[in-house]
Amino acid sequence: MLIEFPSSTVLRYADQVFFDLQLAGYQPVIVHPERNKQIIEQPHLLYSLVKYGVFSQLTAGSISGGFGKKIQRFSHQLLGHNLIHIVATDAHNISTRGFCLTDSYEVVKNGFGSDMLFLLSENAEDVIKGRVLAAEPPENVKKQKFLAYFKV
Repeated sequence: MLIEFPSSTVLRYADQVFFDLQLAGYQPVIVHPERNKQIIEQPHLLYSLVKYGVFSQLTAGSISGGFGKKIQRFSHQLLGHNLIHIVATDAHNISTRGFCLTDSYEVVKNGFGSDMLFLLSENAEDVIKGRVLAAEPPENVKKQKFLAYFKV
């Protein structure tokens, strides 16, 4: 089940909702956490959910820089800390949000290795086939200093 938070916040009762969904037999997946203001500022919120079995999905364009350098750096940070399990296009149309999955997978392979690429691509197939997703143990992301986001 795909779950999208409001763009600026994580609901206070999210952990209870995810727990209830898991008890009901669902695999909740948080979509594009890299673009959520509160998760960017407090990445431990995503870690605490992933630690208890919630999955997350990055937008392909975020990995390849389509949403800017800040989102790209944060996306790479989430990948490097095993907080991402799926990559998807989030392509609403072909003129403003294209299908850049191939480019993003290339970035993942070059930056995070073939094992990470395999996990992400296998999980995408597992979602379609209704199978249980794979995950590596997550690591907590230390919040970067504010000015670190403005490095070019």
